[in-house]
Amino acid sequence: MRTILDNKAHLERDIAVGTTEINTIKETLTKQNNVLSLIDKEILTLKNKKTLLDNSYSKNDQELISTRHKISSLKTEIEQGGDIPNSVRTLLRTPSLTGLHNTIGNIVSTDDIYLKALNIALSANKHFIITTDDSSAKEAINYLKENHLGRATFFPLSVIKSRYVDSETLSLIKNDPSYIGVLSDLLTYNARYKNIIENQFGTVLIIKDLDSATLLSKRINARYKMITLDGDIINVGGSMTGGSIYKATSIIMTKQQLKYAEETEQSLLSEQERISSEVANLIAEINKKEKDNYEETKIKTTIETAITNKLALLKETNDKLLEINKELDRLTSISNNSLDAKEQELISLFHEKSSLKETLQIKLNSINKEIALALAAKDVRIEAPIPGKSTVGIEIPNKNIAAVPIREVFSSIPKNMSDAKILVALGKDLMGRT
Repeated sequence: MRTILDNKAHLERDIAVGTTEINTIKETLTKQNNVLSLIDKEILTLKNKKTLLDNSYSKNDQELISTRHKISSLKTEIEQGGDIPNSVRTLLRTPSLTGLHNTIGNIVSTDDIYLKALNIALSANKHFIITTDDSSAKEAINYLKENHLGRATFFPLSVIKSRYVDSETLSLIKNDPSYIGVLSDLLTYNARYKNIIENQFGTVLIIKDLDSATLLSKRINARYKMITLDGDIINVGGSMTGGSIYKATSIIMTKQQLKYAEETEQSLLSEQERISSEVANLIAEINKKEKDNYEETKIKTTIETAITNKLALLKETNDKLLEINKELDRLTSISNNSLDAKEQELISLFHEKSSLKETLQIKLNSINKEIALALAAKDVRIEAPIPGKSTVGIEIPNKNIAAVPIREVFSSIPKNMSDAKILVALGKDLMGRT
């Protein structure tokens, strides 16, 4: 009965400890799930960012393809001469004709803000051919006649002189906020063509708007042509030309479009590089987070395995406790049916004394070891109590073991044993008696 009760107490203690351990591990599992949930959210956020960047890259790539196609078309158009008349195009492509340089429209460029004004100024002379001298021009004219190719206008470098707005006129308008400048000064071109450019554009004044051009033209007595940024014209003498502009493609516009397209291409390429770099960084970060997720999942699996094992052990312990409780119920039932109160009291007293004896025996063994340790003795024997006395005896062995000769034992036989028929020599007792 006592053993069963001890086992029951031991099992109940194991169940309490096991339950506490399972609850602690479950708390750890909850924390681990939170860690994994956070990592999953971070991975999802990174993947969403990557998806957006992938879409941006795809859109950018489509724009790049379209831009490159446009660049190719514009280059082809420029190579073919754009809107250049057939007579001019034929002359420029005839190797036998020497001294032909290019058209005026093909050798100049300007900033975007002045592009409309330049196109207006070029409208009449953009296809004029620049030649080295008048001989080259005559040769080209004869070629056109012989082949019935039409007509062309030529500007020999050796003949054409520079023209420019006089200083007196400039002094009248240069400080006006609406005055921008002389068109020839706003163009970019090869210095060898300076005389021709100034001949054609050195007397053209660029003004901000039509109202300002009207006032300034009156101020200088309409001595020079003025063109506004919107392309309106006040001619020499004061006549005015303006309105909507026919949006025909010119070589100047085509070159400007090509410039824009090439700048756009570079911008798109730079954007692609930036997106690719960001995507590469995101992929590296996603891989790192997925590796973290894998390691944390392994930890979670270990925790879940520990919980499963603990639950299995707890179930096993509960099953054992259930069996013990059944046994106790059975023994209690037997005890209640077969033992009277006195017998039950004696059984309880027996168990109590037995438990006390076990406790005392444990304490004696502990004291025994402590005494032996304190006296540096090999062993100590405690006799509690000494038979016939109300004292405790402690037997401590001598440090030096002494031999007990059998002759010495037989030589001191007690008188009460002298008549015994058979004597056995066992040795000496604590008091040295044989």
